[in-house]
Amino acid sequence: MIVQNENEDGLEIMDVIEQNKKGTGRHESEHKFVTKCRPNKLFELICELNDEQKKAVEEIGFGGLLHLKLIKEIPRGIVELLIKAFKPTSYMFRAKKIEFLLSKADVHDVFLLSRVGARVQKPMTGNCKVTADDELKVEWRRKFGLESKANPIKLNIVHDRLMSCNESGDDFKKLFVLYSMSIFLAPTTNYTLDLKLLRAVEDVANIKNSDWSLYVFEAVGREICW
Repeated sequence: MIVQNENEDGLEIMDVIEQNKKGTGRHESEHKFVTKCRPNKLFELICELNDEQKKAVEEIGFGGLLHLKLIKEIPRGIVELLIKAFKPTSYMFRAKKIEFLLSKADVHDVFLLSRVGARVQKPMTGNCKVTADDELKVEWRRKFGLESKANPIKLNIVHDRLMSCNESGDDFKKLFVLYSMSIFLAPTTNYTLDLKLLRAVEDVANIKNSDWSLYVFEAVGREICW
């Protein structure tokens, strides 16, 4: 939704974009912020996928990522202004006289992720000391030679494994979804694999039937704080 707004206090994002295109941008940050989103790492991986792997990614509903025009680095000034323009409580972008209400349909339009179906499964909770999710975490850590739950699965290790992988079966599909979510779509703050999504990818045939657009949409509002 585009709404005209008479407020003149909006951010001049397009001006900064044009300055960066011309190499004249000199935006000084007033705040320190950290982004864990790494589009360059996902781009690097996608470039190395073989045809069977690309087909596998399409089969699980993440094929839109294969066609993104990703760049190695987004100018920091633009990132900061976009964050400032976004109101996470209302999912509203405000720039100059225009207000844009973000929705999960926008996430779908950009990434072509599924926007129908059930919510992405969350970890199980209960009174049991050890849940099925805990067992899944142990299993996945062992895949990377880790025994202790204190040892997270680092994304650089996952990246290297995917880069050297020639398979396109279920294990590849699960790992691709976990990696693309953790490094790009809904990045983790500690640069580790998001184990909260293990249940969501366990049934590989059902990955494409989950509402990933909604998951990413909600993650935007939850994780951006200014």
